[in-house]
Amino acid sequence: MATVGMAAAQSRGLSQGLIGGIAGLGFAAGVILQNGVLMAGSPLPGAPLDEVARFYSDQGGRVMIATGWIAINAVFLLTFLSVVTSRLQESAASAVWGRVAYAAGIALMALFATGASMQAVLVTRISELETNQAVLGLLWAMHSASFAMSMVALGVTLLALSLGALAMPVVPGWTLKLGMLGGVLLLSGGAFASNVVDGGPSLFIGFIGFGVWVVWLITASIRMLRTDN
Repeated sequence: MATVGMAAAQSRGLSQGLIGGIAGLGFAAGVILQNGVLMAGSPLPGAPLDEVARFYSDQGGRVMIATGWIAINAVFLLTFLSVVTSRLQESAASAVWGRVAYAAGIALMALFATGASMQAVLVTRISELETNQAVLGLLWAMHSASFAMSMVALGVTLLALSLGALAMPVVPGWTLKLGMLGGVLLLSGGAFASNVVDGGPSLFIGFIGFGVWVVWLITASIRMLRTDN
């Protein structure tokens, strides 16, 4: 889908750099909107169930907008990855890492969609779930576990892009080590999924890695726009 859209845009005279840069910045803006605005104040993994129930009961409208935004973010992310991985194909040493990054990006969007589906259930069935704490707790734990796995997928994506960029520079040199650091932090946080579900320290390690990913994404997108021919 993203590749077809990119080809159509190129036929109208838009270069890959412009397409990738806009898509990357669009995804970054969408992530900030989702997590910093629409889901502001949402309970973290391990939060008491009464806090979870109260948020999804009171903020259902905001949550549904945030979950719907997943579709837009999917187009932005896969388009961005299509452009970056196509550039990495120019070097045999980086081509493999480009394919790994794209595959991990697809897995990431699948996990985001899984988490969004659980949030949709929480919003639409919260009145019933409040009277069945066991089911509410199970659903919330599954949502938290999918969040942990999304950190793993994102960590693989960021590491693969950074390793690929060592052989075929697509981002400023100073971001390579930053990208590797972010990937390791995300993998370290998400690998201990049970600790994330309980709201343990692994969750916050992953949050730091996620922040690094956003910085890396914005930097790479701006680089694409500046080097666009």
